Amino acid sequence: MPLAGKFGFISYIAAPGGGAVTIAADNWSVSDAADAIATTNFSTGGNQDNVAGLRKGSYTISGPFLVAGTVLPAIGSTVTITLGVGAVTFGTDFMLVKSVNSKLSVSGRYEFELSGSSTTSDPD
Repeated sequence: MPLAGKFGFISYIAAPGGGAVTIAADNWSVSDAADAIATTNFSTGGNQDNVAGLRKGSYTISGPFLVAGTVLPAIGSTVTITLGVGAVTFGTDFMLVKSVNSKLSVSGRYEFELSGSSTTSDPD
C-alpha cells in the first residue's frame, strides 16, 4: 500500500443503535513502524543486538465537511477506513480514533482531520 493518497472513505456508527455514517476523505497518510527490541546478551561480544517488535500503523485522514450536521466519530471509537488513489482502493482497515479536529482551510472550506492507530498489526 502507498503511504499517502487522495481518496478514501471512513464509515462509523455516530450514535448507539444508529445507522452507519460514511464520509469521504480527500487526503490521507499512513505511518508504518515497529519497535526495536534489545536482545543484547553475553554472546553478542559487547555489541548491541535488536529484533523487530510488532508492526504498528497510524493514520491521518482529512477531508471536507460536505453535509451540515455531520457528527464526526468520537475519540476512542473504532472506524472502518477504505483508502485509495483515484478510483483504485487498497483495502479496508480499522482505526482507533485518537484525535478529531476541524478547521476552516485557506480555501474557505470547513475540513475535518482524524488521526488514529490501526487495530490490526499490519496496516496494509
